[in-house]
Amino acid sequence: MRYLRVGAVLLFIVSLALNLMGNARYKARQDTTRPVIESSIDHLQLTVEEGTASLKQGLTAHDKEDGDLTENILVASTSYFVEKGTINANYVVFDGGHNSASYTRKVTFTDYESPRFSLDQPLIFYQGQNIRYLNYIRASDCLDGDITGQIKVVKANVSNYTVGIYPVLLEVSNSFGDRAQVELTLVVKSVSSRAPEIFLKNYIVYLKAGQSFDPHSLVQSVRAFGTGESLPVSEVTVLGSVDTDTPGCYQLAYSYTQDGHEGRAYLSVVVEGD
Repeated sequence: MRYLRVGAVLLFIVSLALNLMGNARYKARQDTTRPVIESSIDHLQLTVEEGTASLKQGLTAHDKEDGDLTENILVASTSYFVEKGTINANYVVFDGGHNSASYTRKVTFTDYESPRFSLDQPLIFYQGQNIRYLNYIRASDCLDGDITGQIKVVKANVSNYTVGIYPVLLEVSNSFGDRAQVELTLVVKSVSSRAPEIFLKNYIVYLKAGQSFDPHSLVQSVRAFGTGESLPVSEVTVLGSVDTDTPGCYQLAYSYTQDGHEGRAYLSVVVEGD
């Protein structure tokens, strides 16, 4: 019995020694060296057309054990704009031992423009009509594409039972935190109205500060009520003004009177700053 106890103790000691030796060898073989990400471009300049698909341009990654890891670099995250058109891009790479390296740099989209709105048709409705004006408004972004689903109504107090002219203020944001607003004019007119109809080429126009602008060039046609007879575009009067040197949103009204009935169309002009 005594010999069995001694043998059991010796077996335990040998097993413990082998286990400790195995752990020591495992730790000696374990990769604890972090990879390294390097960039030949400290501040990356991209065009909107190149887009986020080119965010890894100029980056390389290396690891002591695994060698070249450039193909394994991931874009971990991107920030909101730190200034218009410029983000911080965060990168990460992992080696075979699950060690990681990270890197951050600025990326500027050199031709970036803020989100823009567009209208499928003028916001003119008849009294008593179901007014779902958001169905006719679109928003797009040069980086995110269609962002119509992000449109929010900031201010509107429209009554489909009361004839009148109603301002509607809208806002939209892209994934980089850039917000844009536009004020539109919504019209509710009487079902008995016999006013001629004015059609514009666009109902929202974007201008750069200082850009020349001819509001009459946007008149597409004028049609008589009921008959649809074409009326002279040259007789359309433009009411309101746009200061193209001062960024902001301006409203113009286009007027045409036939047989004592005045028809109007409305244009929103957005003058953008730098």
